[in-house]
Amino acid sequence: SVAMDEEAAASVRRKKESSLAIGMRLMKEGSMDALFSAGSTGATVAAALLSLGRIAGVSRPALATLVPADTPGGSCVLLDVGATADCKPLHLQHFALMGDLYARHVMGLSNPRVGLLNIGEESSKGNELAVESHKLLRETPVQFIGNVEGRDILKGAVDVVITDGFTGNVVLKFIESIYAWMGGIVKRVVLSAVAAAL
Repeated sequence: SVAMDEEAAASVRRKKESSLAIGMRLMKEGSMDALFSAGSTGATVAAALLSLGRIAGVSRPALATLVPADTPGGSCVLLDVGATADCKPLHLQHFALMGDLYARHVMGLSNPRVGLLNIGEESSKGNELAVESHKLLRETPVQFIGNVEGRDILKGAVDVVITDGFTGNVVLKFIESIYAWMGGIVKRVVLSAVAAAL
């Protein structure tokens, strides 16, 4: 097995008989269609890169997740959520292309709306990465609707949200905490109502 605290790429190279390494080999051979891991995300990404490689033309991997959103399908795809923390505009362009393909082929959307996560809607807002990525995404063959802010994700303003892995991971964990917090509130309200009824 690959422990959570091990250095990802080195452990994958060294532990060729781990379940993760065997699973990736089976995927490469076509013996299975998908692999799920409850272990180290870094090791899973490293194993996928080392065994399966990258999609032609894509320079960096991205992790994608579906987050609840007020869209017809009930969710939007957010990427990257942790594979590539330090990005260049080209990486975000590749994420937009991959997110668009995912939304089309997995979510069944004919023309997904793609937005760049930023601190404002204007194209001049944000850090250098955001401003340069916005320029590049306008030329990308996806339905790029421009910048979206954090509040727009759950409102369903877009079907695909693009960001760097550092920011995406923070957003994902914040969204997870909202649902845990809301669940706690609902539980307390229900228990209070039951206690009052008794």
